Amino acid sequence: LGGTPLPAADWRAFLYLSARGRVVGRAVAAPRAHAFLAEPPTADAADGVGAGAGVPPASAAAAVLRHDGVRRRAQCGVSHIWVEPAHRRQGIGRALLDAVRKHMRPGLEVALDALAFSQPTARGTALAAAYVGGGRFLVYD
Repeated sequence: LGGTPLPAADWRAFLYLSARGRVVGRAVAAPRAHAFLAEPPTADAADGVGAGAGVPPASAAAAVLRHDGVRRRAQCGVSHIWVEPAHRRQGIGRALLDAVRKHMRPGLEVALDALAFSQPTARGTALAAAYVGGGRFLVYD
C-alpha cells in the first residue's frame, strides 16, 4: 500500500523450538498502523478441504486475498508464519501468534482485532480466521 519500508530494527522474529532445540515454527512481524478487513472467501475457494478442517483447497493457495478497501487501525502485521509440516495441527501456529501479540510491543499486548496478516496462503488464511474467531481478520499488502 505504498509508504516507506520499516527499518530492519522494527521487525521481530519469533521461533518455536522442539524439545530437542530444533526450530519447528517461525513468525515474522512488525508494527503496522493500518490494514483492511479481508473479504470472505468465495464459494469456489472454500468448498474443498486441505490438511485440516476449514483449510481451503490447494488451488486456492496462490489466490490473492481480497479486502474491503476500508483502512482500519492495526497495531501489528504478521509478514510470515510457518510451522514444519510434521508439527502442524499441534497449536504451534497459535502459540506463535500469542507470542507476537504479547511481545511485539513492550508493555502492550496487541489487540486481537488489531493483528493483521500479509497475504496468507490457504492454510495461513484458515489459521488467521480461526485465531481471531469469527473468520474475519485484517490483511495488508
